[in-house]
Amino acid sequence: MNTPRTVKIMLVDDHSLFRDGLRNLLKTDRDFEIVKEASTGSAALQYAKLRDIDVILADIELGTGIDGLELAAELSAVPRKPAMLMISMHTETQYVERAKRAGAQGYISKDEPAERILHAIDEVAAGGSYWPPVKIESIPQTPPTPREMCVLKYIAQDLKTKEIAKKLKLKVRTVEAHRLNIRDKFEVKTPVELYKFAVKCMEFYGVPECVEAEKYDTPLPQV
Repeated sequence: MNTPRTVKIMLVDDHSLFRDGLRNLLKTDRDFEIVKEASTGSAALQYAKLRDIDVILADIELGTGIDGLELAAELSAVPRKPAMLMISMHTETQYVERAKRAGAQGYISKDEPAERILHAIDEVAAGGSYWPPVKIESIPQTPPTPREMCVLKYIAQDLKTKEIAKKLKLKVRTVEAHRLNIRDKFEVKTPVELYKFAVKCMEFYGVPECVEAEKYDTPLPQV
């Protein structure tokens, strides 16, 4: 009877509490051995160049230095390339696609049940891949316009329409029109969904630096 091969794993996350949780989870499976933990992508890359590793579990966001996506891309030059499983709080399909393009073998949300995380590790360790079975919480491939992003910036801060109008020196009716246009354009149905959409746009596209309305090259329409 063949003895199962031990899968050598490196954990890469800048939050020690999350690494603690993953470590405790992996200890429940005797086929997994954690050989290294790292809090930065640079440290993980240096270790991967020197030692044999089967699977790297890495977050996308790693604080300073290279992030998880850059780490996945850099691993292509490692002689014995380990499988890369991204494990992240982000569930937008754009992040999954970016992980694929970077060369990762899988992607899973940190919110998934323990059994599914273990299954994902098994899949990539065996030479396969693991990708989310459904598309969830997607944001558009085409970003909102700069004007829409400025309105969304303040919606994400939970400001009311009058407060946004004051920030951007717009008429209240103009801000209301922008809110309605954004909801129609991106099929956002409720105010709660609009708030969530605004937060996700800030996370994915970045928070814009907004100027007063009269300073735009093309004036905003005064509805």
